[in-house]
Amino acid sequence: MSSNFALNPLDYDNSYAIWGGLATGHFKKAFVESGVAFGHRFVHSLIALTELIPVIGQIAALFEKFIVSRQLAIGSSSPKNASSQILTTLPYPNDLSAIEKQALTMMAPNADNLTFKFANASQTQLNIRAQNIFNSGAEVIVNAANTHLGGGGGIDGLIHEKGGKAYTNEHFKLRDDFKGSFKEGYAAIIGSGDLKAANKIDNVIVIAGPQGNTDAIKEGQLYSCYYNSLVLAQNKKSIAFPSISTGIFGFPKDRAAEISLKAVNDFIRDYPNTNLKMISIHFLKNDQLKYYADIC
Repeated sequence: MSSNFALNPLDYDNSYAIWGGLATGHFKKAFVESGVAFGHRFVHSLIALTELIPVIGQIAALFEKFIVSRQLAIGSSSPKNASSQILTTLPYPNDLSAIEKQALTMMAPNADNLTFKFANASQTQLNIRAQNIFNSGAEVIVNAANTHLGGGGGIDGLIHEKGGKAYTNEHFKLRDDFKGSFKEGYAAIIGSGDLKAANKIDNVIVIAGPQGNTDAIKEGQLYSCYYNSLVLAQNKKSIAFPSISTGIFGFPKDRAAEISLKAVNDFIRDYPNTNLKMISIHFLKNDQLKYYADIC
C-alpha cells in the first residue's frame, strides 16, 4: 500500500470530536491544512461527516421545538382569562372499577330520572334526566358545539336561538379568537346572553364533542368534555349537560353513559371540596336511562 494511505491512529482520536460537536479538527484535516495526503483527507472527511450528522439532527430538533412552541403560543394566546378555558384533551383512564361502583349509590329510579350519590362527596349528586336542559334550574349549562364554533343544529342551535344576539356575539367572539384551533375535548365558559333573564342560567360552557363511532382517542375527547367542564364550573352550585355526542354526532349511547359517569366520579375524587351540589345530564327521550342503570 502506498504511504499516502498509511493512517496514523493519533490523527483519529476523539479529540477532534470534542470541538463543540462540530467536527472541527477533522474538517481542518480534510479541507484546510496543507500537506495532508489524499487518503488522510478522504478518511478525515468521512469522519467529519459522521460527526456532523448528530449535529444536524440536533439543529432539526431545536427547529422543531421552536415551531411547536410557537404553535402552542398561538393556540394558547386566545384565552383572555386562563381560568375561563381549558385547552387540554385527557386520555380516557378506564371504566369505573368495581371499587368505584361500590362507592356509588343509585337511588330508586323513576321513568324520567335517575340519581347517583357518591360516598366521598355526600353533598353532590348526579341526576340523569329526560328533561329539557333549559328547565334544569342549573346556573351553568353546557353547549355541545362544533370545533369551528360557527353555530349548528341540535342543542347548539337552540342555545343560540334562546340566548339571542348577546349570546351569539360571545360565542362568535370565541370562534374569532380560536381561528379554527378549538379541538374536541376543549372547554370554554362564556356568558349566557338572554338565557340569564329567561332561565336564570348565568353561563354557558362551550365544548366540542367527538363524532362517529367510538375509539380510544374519541373516548378521551368525550371524557375531557365532561371533566373539563366540571373543572370550569367547580365554584358554581349546579351544572347541566346535554348527552354529549349521542345525537347527530352518533357516538354510542352505552359508551357515552359509561364515560360520562366516570368523568363525574373522577372530578369528585379530584375536587372533593367543589361547590357543585347538582350535576345533571339531559336528553329528551328516556331511552338512555337504561344505559346508566346498567352500569351499577
